[in-house]
Amino acid sequence: MRKLQTKDNRKANTGITLITLVITIAVLAILAGVSLDAILGDDGILDIAQQRSDETQEKTAKSEMQQLVLEYQLSRSEETLEEFLKEKIPDRIDKVTNNGDNTLTMEKEGYKMLVNNIAGIPKITVGTANVVANSDGTGEALGEASTYLGNTLYITFSHSITGGTTTVEPPIPCTVTKNGTYTFTVTGTVNEKEYVKKINVTVDQFKPITITYDANGGSNSPDEQKKDMGVNATLTSQIPKKEGYSFKSWNTMSDGSGVSFERGATYTQDESVKLYAQWEQMVTKTYSVGSTSSSSSEVYTGGTTREIISYGNCNIIPTKFTCLFQCGNVNATKTSTATFTVQGYTNGEWKTIFTKTATRPTYGAQYTVYEGTENYNTSEIYTDFKVIFTSTDNERLVYGSILIY
Repeated sequence: MRKLQTKDNRKANTGITLITLVITIAVLAILAGVSLDAILGDDGILDIAQQRSDETQEKTAKSEMQQLVLEYQLSRSEETLEEFLKEKIPDRIDKVTNNGDNTLTMEKEGYKMLVNNIAGIPKITVGTANVVANSDGTGEALGEASTYLGNTLYITFSHSITGGTTTVEPPIPCTVTKNGTYTFTVTGTVNEKEYVKKINVTVDQFKPITITYDANGGSNSPDEQKKDMGVNATLTSQIPKKEGYSFKSWNTMSDGSGVSFERGATYTQDESVKLYAQWEQMVTKTYSVGSTSSSSSEVYTGGTTREIISYGNCNIIPTKFTCLFQCGNVNATKTSTATFTVQGYTNGEWKTIFTKTATRPTYGAQYTVYEGTENYNTSEIYTDFKVIFTSTDNERLVYGSILIY
């Protein structure tokens, strides 16, 4: 495997090649009748060849040193020429000496070149940017998500330039009220010449005021709400669900030991809060009228409406109804259709939950209008229930019952 040639090896090889060339020229010259003095004497062929070789090497070395100075001038670096050249040792230059008179001596392969030291472009220095709570820019730097939206914070940082003065636009401390990236232009002036540096400052100190809801063992939790600083928020009217339980209220503690809030209540605090649903186990309610016997003498006039079952002060979220509605006809010559309507009271009005209808058979027969269970899906709290009975002809109500879960 070939070895890489070092600089000394290359110079030795060059010397060997030159000697060989001179010997060859001398032999040819003798054969041509040229004296040895013309070859080896002062200003002889050999002396002139050596001079030409030295001149070529010097020009090459100085040309490479001049190339480095030109590269520095094109780079417009903040460092001085001396600093720039020292970074090139030993790859492209052998040595740099500061002469103490604002000049430098560059050396490469034994050749020297004197150049003036060049000062770098004045450097603008910017310190660490901080976001603080004080309008004068003092105080402790705030961390991420440390301040609620609606407050005012201030960006500040130090700035300077070597040998001159600096200004910042927009001025600092700079007022900020939301997260984002803010750009500043720092302008430095040295000897009436301006230099510009732009910096970006990221603000992530703000966090929203949130109201979050936890179903606390239930389901159908309301969505998170956002609250503005200094503005009251109305809690959601939506409530969660839990099988076998009715919703009571919201509380700042899961065990109910904190501050309680009714649904739709006003939240005034300027801080985030998590509210937990509070539950009350539901009691099965059974209501019945009439009799299980068909011999009931109470007759309802056809075409009229009568409330046969009512129950108040429930304050529950109903999930299902189990009902039994039976009738007995009165008039043998007419058919009649009986209707049972279950209604509930919520949000200031009566709502029909479901209706069951049946047409009576032959005269004297007892018949069931409806027997079964109706599931109900709602998030609303009902305070009262009632069952309305009507028929197209005279009817005897035999039995009516309803269980609400």
